Amino acid sequence: MNNSEHINRKKLKNICSGKKEHYYVMILDNQIIGYSMLRFFGYKIPSYGCCIHKNYQERDYGNILTKWTLERAKEMGCEKVILKVYKDNIKAFNLYKKIGFEIECEIPETNEIKMFKKLV
Repeated sequence: MNNSEHINRKKLKNICSGKKEHYYVMILDNQIIGYSMLRFFGYKIPSYGCCIHKNYQERDYGNILTKWTLERAKEMGCEKVILKVYKDNIKAFNLYKKIGFEIECEIPETNEIKMFKKLV
């Protein structure tokens, strides 16, 4: 999860224009507080991403949105989801571990950890 400076409808419209991606928006009290995505890019295994507005982090919304998005992936017939998280993003890393993501490898060039979760 990234520390989003500001999430608005115009920004999300631009982000959601991709044809090989599925985006999900979390709205609370008529305000966009986060979004998640499943990116396929021609592959069977989608890449997962999530962003929660900084004012709503640490309130379990990332957990809720991640689990909900993984259910959508499972409904689409996906057997596995992958993601990359920066090593210094400890809160996101711990959330993903708690949900059941496993470490696949570390990417020293970008200071990231590649993780996966089996859905079946």
